[in-house]
Parts: sequence; C-alpha cells; structure tokens
Amino acid sequence: MKKILAIAIAAIMTVALCISASAAYSLDRLFVNVNDREQGDAQFGTAAPDGSDLTINKGDKLYIIGWAIQPGTTLDKIVYTIDAGEDVVCNGTYRDRPDAGLAFGDESLGIGAGFGADDPNDGGMLELAGISELAGGTYDIAIRAVYKDGTEDLFDNGIFRLIVVDPNAPETETETEAETEPETETAVITETEEVTETEAESVTEENTADVTTEADVTTTGNGGLQPGAIVGIIIAAVVVVAAIVVAVVLSKKKK
Repeated sequence: MKKILAIAIAAIMTVALCISASAAYSLDRLFVNVNDREQGDAQFGTAAPDGSDLTINKGDKLYIIGWAIQPGTTLDKIVYTIDAGEDVVCNGTYRDRPDAGLAFGDESLGIGAGFGADDPNDGGMLELAGISELAGGTYDIAIRAVYKDGTEDLFDNGIFRLIVVDPNAPETETETEAETEPETETAVITETEEVTETEAESVTEENTADVTTEADVTTTGNGGLQPGAIVGIIIAAVVVVAAIVVAVVLSKKKK
C-alpha cells in the first residue's frame, strides 16, 4: 500500500513539474475601437480558430487583453507582425495576473504575466499600434509574447487575416471598365442595329424604286402598240393596196 501511495505522489509531482516547466498563455479577447472590456463586445477570444478573418474600416483601432507565463522568466512585451514584417510593440498596460499563476499552482508565476487592464482608468487594454494607419487591403497578422530571457510564444488565436475597408476609396479602373464595357457593347449593338435598320430601309427603298420603275415600264408598254399588232397592220395595208391596184388594172382592161 505504501509503495502504491509513493508512486502516486511521485506521479503527481512529475505532472506538476511538467506543468510548471512549460509555458502557458492566453489571448483572452480582441476588441475593435473599444478600450474597455466591460463595455465592448469582443470580436474573438480564446475560441477563435487560426486564420480567422477580421474586417474593419480604415482608421479603426484594435485592442487586446490576456496573459503569458513562462517559468523561470517573466513577460517582457507583446508584439505583432504585419505580413511577417518587423515586430511592432503593443502599447498599453502590463500588470500582474496572480489568478493565472494560481491556476498553475503558484501565484508568483503570475507576476508581470498580464497585458492589458479591464478598466480604462487602470491604463486600458493593449493597442496594436499602427493598425489605424493601414490603408485599405488585406494583411496577415501574428501576435506573440516575448519574454525577458528571449524566448517567445505565438498565440494560437493571434494569427488572423485582417481586411481593412476604405469607404472613401475611389473605384478602381478595373471596376470602372467592368461597369462601362457592357454599356459600350450595348452601344455598339445599338449602332449596329441602327445601321442594319438603315440598310434595310435603303434596300427596301431601292427595291420599291425598282418595282415602281418596272411597273411604270410595263404600264407604258401596255399603252403602246405591240410588235405583232404593227406587223398585222402592215400586212392589212399591203392587202388593201394590192386590192386597189388589182381593181385599177381590171377597170383599165374593161375599157
């Protein structure tokens, strides 16, 4: 029985040592334009998945609050990067978080572990400096805890895509062209249709003119003498003349 009890105690101590030897950290909340944990609604907290998207307007500010514990050292600063660029130090209050230390069995672990205060009168939350100056676009953000011994921890929910919208941005050339192109195509089609209609009208007028001319010619032809009638008249005249000649000849012979 004593051996079993000793093994259990050793196991508990081993687990405690493992916990105390490993870092623990939490980005509790992120707020937009609200530097008061009690008054604002967090955009996301510890449950936010990696790679979450956050959309803000140009000029908006981001504030965070949380804690970070690394046994053997203390928190130095919270930094973040934009598109994996240079570190930007977050401005605001750093404080003790004995509650966080106590959760790991030692209140002293929480000394200097907190960043950001709940009450703005106590300094407020940490601001991600420079976010409000970003132009419209999409940026990859990564927030890290940096300790005084040089070690670092990357917050799991501090990795997200930031989409900055500029309400006053002019329309891009591509958007303008996209809006103009259908109108141009419509205009071209309209012009083509107008040309086609004009050509059709022209052709119709020409056809009408041709038909009118042919009708006029036919009418004129019907109003004159056909070639067969002329031949008949000539033959009849010849017969009449011949008859007269024969009559004259016979009258002379009688005399």
